[in-house]
Amino acid sequence: FIVSLKKTILPFVSYTYRVIPLLAEAATLRPHKFAKWAAFGHAMNEGSAYLKEDKTGEQVDRITGREQFKKKMFGDVPMIGDAMPYTNIRIPFDDSNGNALYFDVSRWIPGGDIFEQRESSVGIPGVPSPLQPGGLYVDAISNFMFKTDTFTGQSLEDLGVDTDSTSEIGKHFVSRIPPNMPFIKGTYAFKKYEKAKSLKAGQVDSEQIYGSKYVAPDMPWASIAYGLGFKLRPQDAEINKLGKDLEYKQELKKLQGKERTIMRNFRKYGTAVYKTVEERDKELEEVGEEIIKLSAEYEIYTVELRKLEGKQSEEKFKRLDKFKGGEVDVPFTKDEPENRVNPITGKPYSESSNVTEQLTKLGFKK
Repeated sequence: FIVSLKKTILPFVSYTYRVIPLLAEAATLRPHKFAKWAAFGHAMNEGSAYLKEDKTGEQVDRITGREQFKKKMFGDVPMIGDAMPYTNIRIPFDDSNGNALYFDVSRWIPGGDIFEQRESSVGIPGVPSPLQPGGLYVDAISNFMFKTDTFTGQSLEDLGVDTDSTSEIGKHFVSRIPPNMPFIKGTYAFKKYEKAKSLKAGQVDSEQIYGSKYVAPDMPWASIAYGLGFKLRPQDAEINKLGKDLEYKQELKKLQGKERTIMRNFRKYGTAVYKTVEERDKELEEVGEEIIKLSAEYEIYTVELRKLEGKQSEEKFKRLDKFKGGEVDVPFTKDEPENRVNPITGKPYSESSNVTEQLTKLGFKK
């Protein structure tokens, strides 16, 4: 049965079917196996943040980043997931734009990210990823019938495909079949590399290239590494904040639209939609509660972000003070060591001879 599903509409189900019991058994009988990966992830992340003197910056990246950026290793394994490090681990390097780099290890650990077998935003709401229909047949239906790209979730029209032409849709569909490699023209990885190369150059044929203000630009070499499985994710906190604000406004607008739809339907259809005013008001109240929850979560986010940014500014000024020089507290030393008394002459060392004489005695000459 599982083999049949794998060969038809659930191509990723067999892996999940096998690995979930193994992970559950390891979590119960051999938790030290998970501890090894936890130690590696935490040590790598914390060590890199320490070397870059960017621990607070990392916290800002986490709070402003997308939900995918906040996932943890084995996050869905009971009791184990919460204690695990993030799947996106800070590395001790920044990109050419000065943005922090994070390495996504979700596909490199045993069991991988079992609930993210396919990078697609298309699917049936509420159904886990391994149980989402997929494969060649489902992709064909999505492209030719619904005019939607299963890889990105965008409409074919938005991707520049002539949806009135079956041959153009066919070309787009065929372009998604080859492996997603940066050296194969037409693949997502190839386009990602070309985009990164254009953004780095800043222009194409003397025309200015800006990119998206909601996505941190990739470096060309990092785009190639991404296509080969080494997923490096640059994080720009300022860009992340713009994305976070946009996400909040879009969700708020969506909920407010639901309120307007409820009132419009009631005025237009009356009891055909809601039997009583109380029934309508109950649905309005539920939407209102969602708006309150959304606004409260956004307020908590902004308060926490302001705290972290304040802390980040203090740390920056401290580093500048050290760079510029000044007094430094050194333990187990005297405040003015040059004023110590020479036991032979009975005079302070600062009065015994000038600096030039001291250097000459030590063999240094002008």
